[in-house]
Amino acid sequence: MLNFTLADKMSLRKFIDENVNLLTIIGIFAAISAYFSSESDNEIYPIISFFSLIIFLVLCIELWRSFPRSEESSSMLDFFEILFQMFMLSVAFSILLTHEDVILMFFPLILWIIYSSIISILFNKFKLYETVRKIAENHGNLDPYIRSIVFYLMLGLALLFTLFSMKLINSILIEIR
Repeated sequence: MLNFTLADKMSLRKFIDENVNLLTIIGIFAAISAYFSSESDNEIYPIISFFSLIIFLVLCIELWRSFPRSEESSSMLDFFEILFQMFMLSVAFSILLTHEDVILMFFPLILWIIYSSIISILFNKFKLYETVRKIAENHGNLDPYIRSIVFYLMLGLALLFTLFSMKLINSILIEIR
């Protein structure tokens, strides 16, 4: 186990200096998202707000991944990380609650992306890609077709999960109302 002295630990100032560009861009997208969520003059504004929120969240996750481990950071930086996470979640929830209609419009796509990612991760974990590749290689000219069929089956499975989830969510929403 490594022991870090106070001089070795990353300070909040050093972290901000190293990530100033990313912090600036995060602030810009938070402002864009907040501005367009407060405007209702145009039908496209909620969509702009939603996509700028997605960009904001992706950038926040990137910044969050660059925080050092607790044993490598000062207590002030640890505190800042907690505050940053609360800020990220509160901005996201406030904008999401403002535009439920946009969320519902994109929710099936978001679910499909999540399910596709999970299926892809499972394929990697269980080395199914390698199995498909070996099977496809043994069939010569059919190789691209076999791989394509498996790929489309994966996407179809994700779509099936999405449809079942949307049915379930709709049933729950109907019961609640």
